[in-house]
Amino acid sequence: MDVNNDSKLDIVVLAEYITGSGREGTMPQSALGLYINRDGTFINNKKMCDDMFMKDVTDIRDIKPQ
Repeated sequence: MDVNNDSKLDIVVLAEYITGSGREGTMPQSALGLYINRDGTFINNKKMCDDMFMKDVTDIRDIKPQ
């Protein structure tokens, strides 16, 4: 997926996990990782990732190129 419209494929990791047991430990948590392709090297773009996470991205289809 090209998330920054530079015609290079980037890496998007979208995961749901639980942290443990008990009432609050079994509540699903989401994690989003975004790695931008810079000439074959992938750089974590924390700001873009945080912006997407704040938009409640819950499915890869929710991610729109910036």
